Amino acid sequence: MKTGIIGAMICMAGVLADTARARVGETREECKARYGEASEGQIELGGGLEEAGAKWNVAVYSARGLEIQVVFEEDKAVFIKYSNKTVFSLEPGEEPSVGLRPDEISFLKSANSGSKKEWVGHSDAFLKSVAPTLTVWRFSDRGLMAGYNREKKALFVCTKTFWDLVLGKVRERQDASKGKNRLEGL
Repeated sequence: MKTGIIGAMICMAGVLADTARARVGETREECKARYGEASEGQIELGGGLEEAGAKWNVAVYSARGLEIQVVFEEDKAVFIKYSNKTVFSLEPGEEPSVGLRPDEISFLKSANSGSKKEWVGHSDAFLKSVAPTLTVWRFSDRGLMAGYNREKKALFVCTKTFWDLVLGKVRERQDASKGKNRLEGL
């Protein structure tokens, strides 16, 4: 019994290792060579921003039970979102019910940083107020940020520049809405 469980864990680690090769900084061609053609879609970042730049074009890959969404800028991956694929859905657009395990999250962060060095927890009072289910880390050596959304059960890894852009738009929106009654005129 133990041998079977250990064997399954080793097999899963191998599958995840192969899947995790979509890394921040890779080109669209490198991702295509690994996974084949991607479907194209859009991803909304920043808590429902409505202004320009809130929706980003993504290449969506499917590999070994994971959905991998990649945002490219100048042909380099600047944002990658990993989540378990939904096997079945009760409602259209329903999020997957099974999140990534802590060892999978750790592995994917290390695969993107290219280092066994630890990622450092990142705390921001503003971010906690707008995204309380988000756990965030930073990896200064490569200028990377990562976050795990416990509600959506997804891990993202992105460049610090992309992080600052998205978070900056969230802050701008929050600042613009201060003192306004969003329901006025209904």
